[in-house]
Amino acid sequence: MTVESSEHERPPRGRRILRDVGTAAGLAVAAVIAFNPGNVLSRLPGSEEKVAKAAKSAAHGRASATVAHPFAGSPAEQYADGSAGIVVPQATAISTLTKEQVAEALETTKKFLVATNLDPAVIRGERPETAIGLVEPHQKNTLADMSASLASPDQKHNPLQFFSRFDPNEVRLAGGTVKTHGRMTFEAGSKKGSVLIHSDFTFVYPVTKAPKAPKAPKSANASGKPPKQPKSPKPSDEVARTVVRRVIDTEVFDPDHYTVAPGTVDLHSVQMSFGNSRCGVYDGYLHPHFRSEHRSAADKPSGEAIDPYDQSRQLPDSRQCNRTTRT
Repeated sequence: MTVESSEHERPPRGRRILRDVGTAAGLAVAAVIAFNPGNVLSRLPGSEEKVAKAAKSAAHGRASATVAHPFAGSPAEQYADGSAGIVVPQATAISTLTKEQVAEALETTKKFLVATNLDPAVIRGERPETAIGLVEPHQKNTLADMSASLASPDQKHNPLQFFSRFDPNEVRLAGGTVKTHGRMTFEAGSKKGSVLIHSDFTFVYPVTKAPKAPKAPKSANASGKPPKQPKSPKPSDEVARTVVRRVIDTEVFDPDHYTVAPGTVDLHSVQMSFGNSRCGVYDGYLHPHFRSEHRSAADKPSGEAIDPYDQSRQLPDSRQCNRTTRT
């Protein structure tokens, strides 16, 4: 599922902006943007040999995830923790942008990825104010879509297209760590004086079921003896993982040539894939499936089997609920 931006020409500096450069189009389907590898600069964090070894190991006799070891038996064991997995490439000057300006654009994109996928408050379902503040103010349609999806989520207005969030009454993050892996690249943008930044990152969220509310205390019986009070429910020790992959293109323009807000990015295009989240639910939250739970026929995925850890595959261009081979 993707959000595709329109490509209106950006007004020169000093003119009032009247329309979005990138306009969110609900959950419109779009192809993955392909870049010329010869013009792209990149750096992939971590050891690919270690990640490949972990993937091979996970395919043979996976260990069960626990609260103490929530990533056991998955490639995520070798992924970096949180924002450490989002490594920006070394900046170079592009078009009219200096090396320092490109470096700032890369760091702003990283901030957006952190604010949308790693902020603990956002993960537990709170409003992503920091992330929203990093979007260029002239992208009014995109910002309006974000606000509408957060206020009244439905199939056409789903905050999950931008933010990774869970229902705090349903699950809790196990261990407090999200594993991250992927790459960031950049090249000359769509207009002179801009840089286009391509990010492809996988975020792995281990969760446990949220504790149930304790039963109301019992009142005294006829004998006047205090009754036995119900015990507080034990916290769940079952761990499930949801794997979120986001492919995002952001664009930053030279402030000497365009009217821009410093420290913000244009959302050029967004794609996402969710491994282990209930099908057909549009309440604005990811809903992991636990092995101990019964899965109804309506909730069973019907699409092709997909490995959510495989970053070499192109994201599916349909809304079909696919099966995951592992989490």
